[in-house]
Amino acid sequence: MIKALAPLLTIVAVWATPSVAATWNPQQAHSSLIFFVSHYDLAKSSGRFTRFSGEFDIDSRNVEASTAVVRIAVDSLDMGDPKFTETLLGEDWFNVEEYPEMVFRSTRVEPADDGSAIVHGDLAIRDQSVPLQLNLHRWRCATFPLNGRYTCGYSLSGTLDRMATGMTRFKSMVGQDVELRLEFEIERENARGAQKRKR
Repeated sequence: MIKALAPLLTIVAVWATPSVAATWNPQQAHSSLIFFVSHYDLAKSSGRFTRFSGEFDIDSRNVEASTAVVRIAVDSLDMGDPKFTETLLGEDWFNVEEYPEMVFRSTRVEPADDGSAIVHGDLAIRDQSVPLQLNLHRWRCATFPLNGRYTCGYSLSGTLDRMATGMTRFKSMVGQDVELRLEFEIERENARGAQKRKR
C-alpha cells in the first residue's frame, strides 16, 4: 500500500495549496480499514487492519492530479478471534510471512458533479497487482480546535474480487466479493492554526 494506511485514502481536499509542500500524517486512532465477506451465504465475517501509513499529494485546484499511496501492515489483521486471525494470516490466505505488506497506489481520480469521486488504483496484495476502484462518498476538512492542525476526513467504499488476489480456497463456502469500508483522517503536519489547547 514512509511515514505514518490511507484511506485507504485522501485524494480530494477542499483546501490545499499545490505550491506549498506538506506532509500529511494518517490519524490511526480516527481511521478504520474494514472488510466484509460472506461466510457460507450466512452472516458476513468482518476484519480490520490496524496499522498503516501513507503518502499523499493533494491538489484541490486540480483534483485529477491528486495522488495517494497507502501501505498496510498485514500482520495488523484482526478478525475478532485469535484462531481465525492466525488462519487468515497463514499461507493459504494473506501469507504474511512472504507478503508482510499490501500497497494501494492511486492512478486516477474521477470527480463527479454531485461532489463525490471515484478513486482508481492498483492494490499490491500477495504476489498479485489487482485493479481497485474506491467510491469517495464524503470528505470534509477543517482546523482541529485542540491542536490547530488542518485535518481532513474521508469515507470510501469498494469491492475486491478475492479470486484475483490468489486467495481462492473454499470457493463454495467463502464469498468471492469482499466489501471494503474505509474511514480516514489525515493531518497536515505544517498546517497553520491555533496553538494546542489543554483539555
